[in-house]
Amino acid sequence: MVKVKKWVGEISRNHPACQDALKLRYDVFFRPFDLPENITLDKWEATSRHFAAFADNELVSYGRLTEIEQGIFSISQMVTKPNRQYKGYGTQVLRQMIAQAVKMDAEKISLNARVDFTGFYEKQGFIPEGEVFSSASTGIPHIHMVLRLSKRNADS
Repeated sequence: MVKVKKWVGEISRNHPACQDALKLRYDVFFRPFDLPENITLDKWEATSRHFAAFADNELVSYGRLTEIEQGIFSISQMVTKPNRQYKGYGTQVLRQMIAQAVKMDAEKISLNARVDFTGFYEKQGFIPEGEVFSSASTGIPHIHMVLRLSKRNADS
């Protein structure tokens, strides 16, 4: 077997790493609150595009890109293994999703960020909008953030 040191990109929903991503999402976001495992599956799962970063053949970061309506995208379920955070994997996944949305003529990309991670998204051009709110499932403070794109930006 060829050992892959590092890889970042889109994976199909049928890729075995998607199951690993569901487990990672559950372990990081929901297990600490003793919520049911099926909480990771929502109405957007099947229609979204899935992006991942791997290091040493292991899934280390994941994000989901969903076209909500023409030109309007949402990023959700961004997660990086705790022992792999602050090493650039999440940034690479986020940049891949932004690039894909731009290719698909995105005008706007939005997400709900945990308040303690807003700086991560601001570095990529996202700006906070509205008031801080508590996640309905976990109670963790979040804020809505938006990256507005113009056709001119997409062409450059």
